[in-house]
Amino acid sequence: MMVTDDLKRFAFQREEAIELILYLAWRLKEPTVMQICKLMYFADKQHLNFWGQFLCGNDYVAMEHGPVPIDIYELLDETRQAGNDDFEVGERVIRPLRAVDMKKISEAAQQTLDWVLREYGEVPIGKLRDISHEETAWKNAWKPGSSRKRFDMPILSIAAMLPDSESLIAHLQGND
Repeated sequence: MMVTDDLKRFAFQREEAIELILYLAWRLKEPTVMQICKLMYFADKQHLNFWGQFLCGNDYVAMEHGPVPIDIYELLDETRQAGNDDFEVGERVIRPLRAVDMKKISEAAQQTLDWVLREYGEVPIGKLRDISHEETAWKNAWKPGSSRKRFDMPILSIAAMLPDSESLIAHLQGND
């Protein structure tokens, strides 16, 4: 199903995003930026399917290695350069510097993150990349050979891949 995205983006919730990153980073052996981004994509897709929204309002772009939650990616890049009190982003690994504030993570979000950790937490990063390259929303957005490095992945194109896509899209467009 082809969809156009006249839909406004979700509002990015930075403080919640920090808690989600910490939640994942504490539970992974050696969390990398790419692993966190891949897990957030699969978690957001699951959360969209069940709750009609993304976990913390990320926008998604198609990049060479697959779908990227651009807001979290930029937050991690900013932290790599300037640091913060929540976690360190080294050359390879993200290291949490404090505990997760569970008051900032809903029960639904926790269930989604626990699901993504069970499903994909042990999957090698190369395999996660390959799986994400099978995503129709990424395939439709990515333009190989272009000089651009990123392309918008509309919310509705992600929703179109889900089982009850028609009613989900109607909900997202406010037509339900």
